[in-house]
Amino acid sequence: MSVVLIGEDCGILALVADNGPGVDVPPTEELVRAGHLGIASVAERAELIGGRMDVMPTSGDGTTVRLRIEA
Repeated sequence: MSVVLIGEDCGILALVADNGPGVDVPPTEELVRAGHLGIASVAERAELIGGRMDVMPTSGDGTTVRLRIEA
């Protein structure tokens, strides 16, 4: 697992990556309907402060969560 925090002119970028099997993450609305609130809550909180969270799975090569918060 790796965690990287990058200061940019336009804000902050945080990357959290692992080398697991990868995951397919459905749209946030589907997660909420199914009662899976963890990822949905992080995405919602990011949006509330002008940011964006993306989950980028790579089958067999792990998953990266990218959180960008604009300044």
